[in-house]
Amino acid sequence: MAVYFLYMKTFGRGNGGSAPSAIAYRSGERIKDERTGRTYDHSGRQDVVHKEIVLPQKFNDSDMGWAKDRAALWNAAEAMEPRKNARVAREVLIALPAEMNDAQRLDLVRGFARDLVERYGFAIDFAIHAPLQFYDRARRAQLSRRALACGASGACAGACGTLGCAGGCRIAAARLA
Repeated sequence: MAVYFLYMKTFGRGNGGSAPSAIAYRSGERIKDERTGRTYDHSGRQDVVHKEIVLPQKFNDSDMGWAKDRAALWNAAEAMEPRKNARVAREVLIALPAEMNDAQRLDLVRGFARDLVERYGFAIDFAIHAPLQFYDRARRAQLSRRALACGASGACAGACGTLGCAGGCRIAAARLA
């Protein structure tokens, strides 16, 4: 029987963290944090089944190719938050039903990510993880998100990274500078 679990959290600098560090771990990649100069290498992780960055369709005609690069996306998010205690991104952790096969789980997560991305205009970087132990059936998805879209006036339409924010112009402006 499927068990429902959804947990939301933020990650930022208040506790010494960084978006590139968190994303490197979640995606099982090697990413350099341009703000601190540290390189986070989690490329040895064996439990990352799938990882993908989902962007809003409204950006198809613009030059948003940089946002498909995981290191560029999360370093841009870091660069646009000047406060030492900034919340750089938010994350949603979801338990996926063990009764589904891998393709069904991927479709479920991709559909959920696509719905959120189109509704709120932010980027989602998701990773699907296999069970941690041989006796654990729980598969999970971690969706990390960051606002991207500029308001019509060029000013952020809300606090970047918050659910419902149509802003994030500081990130787009940094990529143009």
